[in-house]
Formats: sequence, structure tokens, C-alpha cells
Amino acid sequence: MIKQASFLILLLIGPVLALATKGFAVVLALSGLTALVALSLHRPVWVANWRDNWRSLPVLPMAALGYILASAFWGISERAFDTTTRLILVVGFSGALIALFNTLPDDAKTRWARALRWSVGLGIFVAL
Repeated sequence: MIKQASFLILLLIGPVLALATKGFAVVLALSGLTALVALSLHRPVWVANWRDNWRSLPVLPMAALGYILASAFWGISERAFDTTTRLILVVGFSGALIALFNTLPDDAKTRWARALRWSVGLGIFVAL
């Protein structure tokens, strides 16, 4: 049930992008949070045992994330840390949605992908 809730919230992306572009972050945050909750409730066994399989962690994205965080501390702009925090949250929520999408059966993946394409297409049509 909560898996579907995160994808239902994500389907609002198309109309929100067309009518209120600043609302994209809010929709992504709500959808990402529900995806994180769904992943934590239905956690596979192999995810809980990451310490034994540390080589399977993506090293390059983790290094890039560390560099982004470190650069926020020496950034000249006053809003460097705020911008970096938003970027990290967008990447994290998107990763949670992708991980949740990969847990779905193939027919559900096809259905949700088609619905998301229609949502974005509708948003583009309304924006024009």
C-alpha cells in the first residue's frame, strides 16, 4: 500500500511542473519520504547485511557526495550549504524511488512507467 502511495504522489510531477515549477521539490520530497518508509518497512535481508558486502557499495557516488559536502563548507556563497543540502536530498530521494521501483514486479513497473510518462506528457502539454 505504501509503495503505491509514493508512486501516486510522484504522478503529480507532470502537472506540478507545468503549473508551479517550485512545487517539484515538494512533490519529490513527499514521494521520496514515502519511498524511504516503504523500503524500511519491507527491507530485504541483503540490504541489512551491507557490512559484509561493502565492496558492492557505489564508491564513486559516495566520493562525489563527500566532495560536495566538503565543498559546501568552504563555499564563498552564503547559500552554499543550503544548495548542497537540497542537492543531496534530491539525489537521496531519487535513489530511494529508484530502489523502490526496482522491487516492483515487471508488470507493475510497466504500468507505473507508462503512468509517469502520461503525467509528464500532460504537464508539458499544459505548459505549452
